Amino acid sequence: MSIAKYDIVVKFVQHYLHLLTFLIYYVRKFLNNQTRERGYTMKKIVVVATVVLAALAALLSAPVSAEEEARDSSSVDSNTRLLFHGTNGDGPVSLSGWIIGANLSQDPSKWFAAVGPHLSGKNWWLDLNAGALFVDKKVIFVPEARGSYDGEKYDFFANLQWIDPTGNAVDLNGNFVEGTYLFIQGNRVIVSGVQFGLETENTWKHGTRALSVGPQLVFSLGKMTCTFSYQFVNKGKRHMWVRAAFSF
Repeated sequence: MSIAKYDIVVKFVQHYLHLLTFLIYYVRKFLNNQTRERGYTMKKIVVVATVVLAALAALLSAPVSAEEEARDSSSVDSNTRLLFHGTNGDGPVSLSGWIIGANLSQDPSKWFAAVGPHLSGKNWWLDLNAGALFVDKKVIFVPEARGSYDGEKYDFFANLQWIDPTGNAVDLNGNFVEGTYLFIQGNRVIVSGVQFGLETENTWKHGTRALSVGPQLVFSLGKMTCTFSYQFVNKGKRHMWVRAAFSF
């Protein structure tokens, strides 16, 4: 390994350990206090979650030097996703909605919204949504399915999207955006509120493939879930992700 690549690896590990140390400390402190005092309100949970998310987003959105940018596949890019999910109704069939900031670090103007039936049972749920991707001042139709299974020790989640089934939308470079997106994660409970596992995120568009796989660490704070992941890719830069999801 060259000295330049070694420095990048060391830098990433240092940042990642700082992030984990910071979050683990406050998560443990919060959970311990919550165990002793049952009077915690949702407002306090949201305040803790917001502080953690703001600190992480500020750190991950720090500018990358020109030297690091030139290394391309040897460097890592930072990505932040914000998700809001709500359901309306009780029983095995209800209405579900999503509002998602796709990648606030790379393109804050890119958002996704979806609505559809929410099917649920013991330890599982499935959303069948009609979605809209707002990007480059355009609205792109995206039908999708999202599903989750929460076991006693293992949890799984998957998201499948068909981006622009009409095949008419193009990006700013004139390339068609039609394609398929697939995200799958599986993790195991380490301690209450903390999980570790693997994820894979893949996109297929007109003969091109963007494939990635890597470890993830998940923290659950009441109605909020915060996920840290590091993805190895088939081409280009490796990815570091922070995803914060709020359920209502």
